[in-house]
Amino acid sequence: MTILNGTSEILLLIISGAGGSSDGYKGKYRTIAQNINSTYGASVVRTGLAVIGRAERVAHFAATMDAIGAEFGAHSIYIMASSAAASLTAANAYKYPNIKKLLLINPPANINLHLQSNGLKRFNGKAIVLCGDHDPSFAYAPMLTEGNNAALITIANDDHKLSNMPLEEYIKLPEKYLFEDAKPVQI
Repeated sequence: MTILNGTSEILLLIISGAGGSSDGYKGKYRTIAQNINSTYGASVVRTGLAVIGRAERVAHFAATMDAIGAEFGAHSIYIMASSAAASLTAANAYKYPNIKKLLLINPPANINLHLQSNGLKRFNGKAIVLCGDHDPSFAYAPMLTEGNNAALITIANDDHKLSNMPLEEYIKLPEKYLFEDAKPVQI
């Protein structure tokens, strides 16, 4: 877990997909963290999701949330999570009242759809499910957002890794979908 301390009451948690690093491909998560921290004053925590079983992932998510609570207290938490981490977040975010916003990128909706959908139904914050229309589970994505306050954003002609999205555009996703109402810090 990598922590970048900020000055605001917002914390961004970035969770990479299974087996991914906290830096991300070409350092994209590190760049996102630096941009969000310098622009909005938010603290940023980055972590990878280990390739382990579902029960261990749930325990890891809980331990991460407990560590954030101990370190930062009552911050409003925004989460950007990819792939398996997005699925895990969708199913479990409702358990943590400090979590206010979710950006879930290509959650594997064809695996444990009921857990993800039920979790999003119980989540009281804002949730965005961003999915490439060539992702293998794209057909299931609308079922994640039915009957809850989550919105589905489709990325045309893109796959599970959003391979066709320019890196600069990917880096701006949290600003566009999570920090759209936040005020930049005054320098």
